[in-house]
Amino acid sequence: MRKQLLDDLKIPEFGEIKIEIEEKIRQSDFNWTILGDAPAFEMFFTFTSKGRMTVPGGGLNAFPTISPEDVGEITAQIVMRDDLNGKRIKLTGPKAYSFPEVAKLMTDISGTIIKHMTIPLFIIKIVSFLLLLFIHFVRYLYKSLKMLNQFPTDLAKNVPKDHKLLRKLFDYEPVTLKMEINRRFNKNNLDRSQQGRAKKHIRG
Repeated sequence: MRKQLLDDLKIPEFGEIKIEIEEKIRQSDFNWTILGDAPAFEMFFTFTSKGRMTVPGGGLNAFPTISPEDVGEITAQIVMRDDLNGKRIKLTGPKAYSFPEVAKLMTDISGTIIKHMTIPLFIIKIVSFLLLLFIHFVRYLYKSLKMLNQFPTDLAKNVPKDHKLLRKLFDYEPVTLKMEINRRFNKNNLDRSQQGRAKKHIRG
C-alpha cells in the first residue's frame, strides 16, 4: 500500500487501516516481521468462466501474485526464525502478470481459447453507489479494482528481484502460475472425463 497512490486514486480509506497498523508495529518493541503479501493466483481464475476472462477495467497493468501454498510455507519458516526482526518482506511469485497475459498463458497451456474481455470500471462504480446502503462489499470491490488497474509499474518491475530475495532467504520450491494453470485445467479435463464415463456407464 502506498499512501500517495491511494490519495491520487481518491480512495485513501481503502488502505489507511493497514498503513496505520504497520506503522504502529514498526514503532513497537516487538520482534516483528511484516509480510507484504501479493494477491493469490485465484485472482485470475475468479474472473474466468466458460472461455472468457471478463475483467472490470481490463487489468492491463501487470501486478505480482503468489501461490497460497508458498505463503504458508514462507510464513511457517519465518515463525521459526529469530533473524528477521525489523524486516518487511514482499511475498510474490517469480513474475508479474497482467490479465491479458494470463488469458494468453491459459490458452497456450490448456489448448482452449480464453478470451480477455473488458468491462468499463465506471459500471462497477455506479453499482457500488446504488448498493452502498445495502451491500458495502461492492464499494470495497470497486476500490480494489481501481487500485489493481493502476498498479505501479515500478513495483511490477521489481517482482523478479523480490522473488529472488525470497529464494535466498527461505528453503522452498515455488508454485508458479504456469504450474497452477496446468493443475487446474488438467483437473477440469479429468473431472469432465470421469463424468462422461459415468454417464456412459449409466446409459449402458
